[in-house]
Order: sequence, then structure tokens, then C-alpha cells
Amino acid sequence: MNRTSPPVPSGRTVLAGLAGTLFVFGVTHLLPLPGTLHDVMRKNGGHTILDLQPVFSSQGVYRRLSSFGEAGREAYFRMMLSTDIVFPLAFTMFLGLLALYAMGKTRPRRAIRFLLLLLPFGYLIPDLAENLTIAWLIQDYPIRHEELASALGYITALKRTCMYAALFVPMVLLSINQARWRRRRN
Repeated sequence: MNRTSPPVPSGRTVLAGLAGTLFVFGVTHLLPLPGTLHDVMRKNGGHTILDLQPVFSSQGVYRRLSSFGEAGREAYFRMMLSTDIVFPLAFTMFLGLLALYAMGKTRPRRAIRFLLLLLPFGYLIPDLAENLTIAWLIQDYPIRHEELASALGYITALKRTCMYAALFVPMVLLSINQARWRRRRN
């Protein structure tokens, strides 16, 4: 059976992916547009949202949702189902490009290749699960879903761990590869 490797993006393609992700971040997080983080923070009285600072208890989650007020919860709900889907998709595309680039440059073992390809989705899937969980909790508010609310902080922690790993692992591999190349050159 003839297995072909996925195409290796160029460094410019990876940088273009990073630039696109930063642009999407700017639009979804910094601009005062409806459905953005800026809009949510303005409408919820400046309280930190659940996906930026995880809470690991049902009481803490509902305390935070209560502090947002109705307008803040409505804006947060809109963000969970709009711009907070766009950004993770853009970021996952960048993480995928970075993983493919690192695979092409370093030619790691099969298990590491698998990990490199898995980590971007290890970030995306918990991020989308987090969004759906938050949207569900807000939609049913003030009805409480204790188990779901208690799990939210762990979903957020998993998302963050995979996000950092999806950035860190390729960068470490590329750094090791660069060090080896320099050693051979000298």
C-alpha cells in the first residue's frame, strides 16, 4: 500500500496562517462589534467570562453567570454561537499548518506525527464543547445543570492544555531540528 504524506506548507504559508489568525483574533476579541468579547465585557459589567478564567464548581459558574446580568448573558450567548466558533476554527487551521510544517521539517517518528496532527483537534473539540456547554447553561438560566456546570472548568483546562501543547510540541521539534542543523554545519 502506497501511503503519501500530507503536503508540507511553506514557512510563508504558516506565517500567513498566523497573520490570518491574529486578524480574526483582533476582530472577534478587540473590536466593539456585536457578538465579540469586547461587546460581552461591556454588557456584563466587565466581569471575566467563563472560558477565559475557568471555574471548577457549579456554584462558582452560576455566581459568575448571575453577575453578568441579563444583557451580559445574552451577549455571551450570541458570542458562544458566533465569533467564538470563528476564532477557534481559524486558530485550529493555523495549528494544523504549524503541525504539518514541523512534520515536514523534522520527520518525527510515527507516534509524534500522530500527536502533532491530533493536538489541534484536541484544542478545537473541547473549545466547541465549552461553547455549547456555556450556551446551554445560559439558555436555560436560571434553571441549574449542576453536573454540566461543574464539568465546565475541566473542559476549559483541557482546551488550554491542548492549545499550549499544539503550539509547544511543534516549536520544540523545530528548535531541536535547528540545533541539530547548526551542529552539523559547524
